[in-house]
Amino acid sequence: MSDWLPRLPTEGPPLPKFLDIYWPWYTPPGAGFSVSNLVISPAEVNPGQTVTITCTVTNTGAEAGTYTVKMEGDFIAQQTVTLAPEESKTVSFEVTPTVAKTYNVSVDGLSGSFRVIAPPIDQFYLPPTFTKAKITEQWQMPPYYYVMQFECPITNKGGSTGTHTITVSNNHPGDLPPWTFQVTLAPGQTYLWTYSQFAIWPMTFYLAGDWVRDNHSEGAAT
Repeated sequence: MSDWLPRLPTEGPPLPKFLDIYWPWYTPPGAGFSVSNLVISPAEVNPGQTVTITCTVTNTGAEAGTYTVKMEGDFIAQQTVTLAPEESKTVSFEVTPTVAKTYNVSVDGLSGSFRVIAPPIDQFYLPPTFTKAKITEQWQMPPYYYVMQFECPITNKGGSTGTHTITVSNNHPGDLPPWTFQVTLAPGQTYLWTYSQFAIWPMTFYLAGDWVRDNHSEGAAT
């Protein structure tokens, strides 16, 4: 029945409220909205990873209402929320960038940015100056045989786990053909390759792979 009551003189002519007739100079109460607390997380990702952009929408008016939150900039999206008076709600957007660069976004006048960086790579290292495997032991078994023990550490000094194929060769390929093996190392992890060989003469073994040498040279030592 309140809709049949006359409107207040300060609001409009003395007519029933349901007619919604106001004085031209009077602004009726309604819903009002504010957007705050823009959060971008995480602030730094690799290509293909998800970034979440959130903000808080509040109805500061006296009546319920619907509001559309718009995100612009390098990504464009929008969401619609319905809020009661003084109600707040968190609105979230998720984006998945694919190119390494700095991205800028704005949500209803609030602006922020995040960085996309190239992922770390794995880098396998040999000790300085070593392209040959080190002979840790060598002795002769009379009358003809040599017994040799070889070792060579391989270290991943990169920022991610990697798998590399290592080729082992020697200075007598006709007697012992080259062979390969794979090594998977986490960042900072070291694998110690060891090998024993019986031969009728001293042998030298070489390890080759797509690694970076500590001294960036092709020097050799036994």
